[in-house]
Amino acid sequence: MREIFGNEHSAATQSLYDISGCFKLAFMATNLAILEAIKEDDRKLHGVDFNIRKGGQHMNLIPLLLGHQEEKVVMKLTAVVADNGGDERLKKVGESPSQLAKEHDVGFKFNMVKMELAEMMCESLGCDGDESLVVNFAFKLYQMLD
Repeated sequence: MREIFGNEHSAATQSLYDISGCFKLAFMATNLAILEAIKEDDRKLHGVDFNIRKGGQHMNLIPLLLGHQEEKVVMKLTAVVADNGGDERLKKVGESPSQLAKEHDVGFKFNMVKMELAEMMCESLGCDGDESLVVNFAFKLYQMLD
């Protein structure tokens, strides 16, 4: 899993996002699909992200959550990371959506989890039974075990 979190992959993914309007559109479509999938009475959303980069997708989702639900929504975001450093960068990634959520009165909690794919279970990711679960693994599915 380390190679999918390498600097080269991160730089290539960011370049694609910066250059391609289609790539940005795909993230917006993903956020709209998330909104469509969660029920109007769902108040808790847990996003598990295997490629969080700068967290831009989640920055766009937070204001959409506010407009979608009539009551306060709580969003938990878990970044799954390789054990190759970068903790400080990821902590900073969590600060921006946290601030935006505060401004929009959306509850927000950011977690980082370091583990091998084979060790992952709902409990180890901090998933609760009353949360709607959303998983982002763009560019990762082909590398995951069956």
